[in-house]
Amino acid sequence: MKIINFMLAVVLSMNLYGSGDININVIDEDAKKTNKITMVFFHMTHCPYCNRMLEEMYEKEDAMSVINQKFYYVDINIDDDAVITYDKFKGTADEFAEYFNIKMYPTILFIEHGKIIYYVHGYRNEEKFNFIMKYVASRSVNKMDLLEFINEEMMKDDY
Repeated sequence: MKIINFMLAVVLSMNLYGSGDININVIDEDAKKTNKITMVFFHMTHCPYCNRMLEEMYEKEDAMSVINQKFYYVDINIDDDAVITYDKFKGTADEFAEYFNIKMYPTILFIEHGKIIYYVHGYRNEEKFNFIMKYVASRSVNKMDLLEFINEEMMKDDY
């Protein structure tokens, strides 16, 4: 059932934003209207860490709940031939990754109001990634670093 929901979300997002082409400017504008943050997930087809993180993100209801409530999710497989538009950039998914000098996969960019506000390079397990999503969604990025945020979140559980 979760895989069906995932596939439905992918098909709907492709229909919303064109035939496989991704205009992050438009997505970010939509996100702004709904007080969400754009989450761009860069991955490769044959990357085991990418696939594992994708499975954990989509097969866990808690993660999907946070993603759907707080983020506009953009899936960019650099092995695909989609055309990506962002700011003044327009090119392939692979060129887009090069534009940001991304060398490690998976990489997640969080974009708000056209600016990258936070990024994560490499695999994170579900627990760690949930903390990162809460950190970004709470808009704590400019207020404290991630470790301070995690410490505060853990202290909340003690009461």
